[in-house]
Amino acid sequence: MQKRGVFWVIEDELLAIPFDGNVSFGIAKSGSNFNHRLLWDYVKPKGCNRPFDYYPRGRVEINKRGDPVIYMSPQISEAFIQQITECFGLIRNPKIHYDGSLHYKCHLDRNYQKKFNPQSDGKPLLNAGFKKIIVVHLDNRQYQECNIVNKENSTVYNIVPYGDLKGSLSIDRGLTLGRREMGYEDTIRFLGFFLEKGMS
Repeated sequence: MQKRGVFWVIEDELLAIPFDGNVSFGIAKSGSNFNHRLLWDYVKPKGCNRPFDYYPRGRVEINKRGDPVIYMSPQISEAFIQQITECFGLIRNPKIHYDGSLHYKCHLDRNYQKKFNPQSDGKPLLNAGFKKIIVVHLDNRQYQECNIVNKENSTVYNIVPYGDLKGSLSIDRGLTLGRREMGYEDTIRFLGFFLEKGMS
């Protein structure tokens, strides 16, 4: 049976994790596949202290027609396609999509960068006494994420939009609330999380 799932190539070895729905960890918001970041701590090699996005990675999806699609870093050799096909039980020829976006960047890519860390990268802002720090990650990832981190009497709001914000984004609460009431999709999509959490 064809399965969705995710994989990494670690030191020229394939680490493939087919999704069978029988686990309660590492699951993407869709509920039908894994999330690399959420799964990594459960499956990474013993003794590995690298982050989830250090190694080249990819995912297998099955579209509505039952056709498999492999999304993966351009850093992964075509030589792995047959092995990926076998690991996920793909009975149809998969469509291969080499994804060069920042969503699949790894340490082999020239512009690979570690993500914003409020404890280190945000130290100047924390030391300056800012109570609210908003970080918008503009890197065209294929997933949307919002979270709040409390550090040293400050609150760090991380916004990871799905795709490009396509323009400036005001964080003024009054204007933001007004834009939401008028139905602006970008405001509802990217800042609704924080408005619901009572950001002021």
